[in-house]
Amino acid sequence: MSKTQRSLFPLMDTIVQDALQDATVSQKDTAKLGPTWTTAAFLSALTWSLGGGLTVASKETFSEFFRRLVMGYNSDFPAPASIGQIGCPYPVEGTVFDLMFDAKQRSFWRPWTEVIKHAECPETTNISTILVPTVESARLEYLLDVCGRAVGGVLVAGEGESGRKVTTQHYLRGLPTAFVDTVTFPVTPAATALPLKSLVLKRLEQRANGRWGAKDGRRLVVLVEDLHLAAEDQHHARPLHEAVREALQQTTWVEEEGTGRRVLEGLTWIGGVSLKLGSQLEPRCQASHVVVATHPLPHTTLSRIFTTQLNIFLRSGGFVPDMFTVVAGIVEGTLAVLRHTQSTTATTTTTTSHQIFNLATAARVIHSVSFLRKEAMDTKRHFVRLWVHEIYREFCDQLMDGSEVQPIFTILVTTIRSNFRDKIHIIFDKLCNEDGSKEKQEHKEENEDEDEKEDGEEEVEEEEEEEEEEEEEEEEDSNYPVPQVSYVPIRLPQQQRRRQTGPSCTHCQQHFHITND
Repeated sequence: MSKTQRSLFPLMDTIVQDALQDATVSQKDTAKLGPTWTTAAFLSALTWSLGGGLTVASKETFSEFFRRLVMGYNSDFPAPASIGQIGCPYPVEGTVFDLMFDAKQRSFWRPWTEVIKHAECPETTNISTILVPTVESARLEYLLDVCGRAVGGVLVAGEGESGRKVTTQHYLRGLPTAFVDTVTFPVTPAATALPLKSLVLKRLEQRANGRWGAKDGRRLVVLVEDLHLAAEDQHHARPLHEAVREALQQTTWVEEEGTGRRVLEGLTWIGGVSLKLGSQLEPRCQASHVVVATHPLPHTTLSRIFTTQLNIFLRSGGFVPDMFTVVAGIVEGTLAVLRHTQSTTATTTTTTSHQIFNLATAARVIHSVSFLRKEAMDTKRHFVRLWVHEIYREFCDQLMDGSEVQPIFTILVTTIRSNFRDKIHIIFDKLCNEDGSKEKQEHKEENEDEDEKEDGEEEVEEEEEEEEEEEEEEEEDSNYPVPQVSYVPIRLPQQQRRRQTGPSCTHCQQHFHITND
């Protein structure tokens, strides 16, 4: 059975069953609309089974061909006379990947832009947990849910800056814990199949039918992140890939001790792959999943995501309206620094292997700014100071030479001048000059040294004056007659003399210069 056949019909059946079980869908016309629902579900399942893993350009080509084929406009492949015109034609706008099957719609197709139109974000100061709804995130969460329940395996391949990891983690956190259990296994080059099996089997228990599934009859969702990092063994095979494939295709695992097999049920596998690193997966492992490709988000989408998160933070934190004016500058400045560092560090060498600048780096800068509290900030310049500090911490700390930091500093100066309508020497009045140089600080240090030198000279003069006054007082005292006092020596016993004069040991006498005479 081919990969398409293994995923197409289960996916179509899941889509139809979801429509039949949806309480908001009228079931009185089920008999009449059933064939149309089946047709639309078939087209939707076929679209993602065949074209889910295509690139952006290939998806546009596939959409144009598939739309003409379905509508009967392709003369090379005309529709059979027994089928005729389908009852769910595609809209003119967008591609077939921009639509989802919705039984509540009269046209049975709903654009993803309408799906996210009324989505709301929670009001919280912990903005790292907020997923701003986008077309890409809504589509990926839908496919993770539907394809995971239908086929049991989804392979999410991202090209970088697509939000793949954030969306997947948000989907897992949103699953109902009463019915679904989740486990995450991050893959490293040193990871093997045994730790994966041990982690998963700990979450399973033997059921009444003899099979092994999640506890309390729940479904177990296993996220294997960075699946492309799995290393090869001496036979040029990837045991970790084979373990996932064996669980999906054969639904059995060999026990860790012995040769017995455990039959698995109720498991859903989600694999994460980064296409930016150029790694490849075993074809046998790919054949077990529905492949969904995620593409880089445009600049406008990234700007909207970070702007929305910062606005939510400021509203939840009770900041004054004047603070909202710095949000656009912080977001644009952070993305500008990210683009610069990515362009200058595109080539990785042995000395720059630690330099990793991606969307997560920019997100850490934005999220770190949200740690600021209203009570600790007097003006919006404090907000800008913190942002500059986080830029240096996340980006500049990874650079090796001062010449690499200077362009980033120039970007910060330009951003502060153009977006914040301010000057860096005013925001950092104690650190730098208007052009960013440290002349002001150096002059200040020189002045401080001169002041300290003058203070030291004044102290010396005061000490000399005090000494002269003391000498004069001593001379005056010496002019007074000394009273004649008779001194009568008293002879003390030897023991009492030792107690008054100090220790009698030779060492102490030499150290303190003590004698008993």
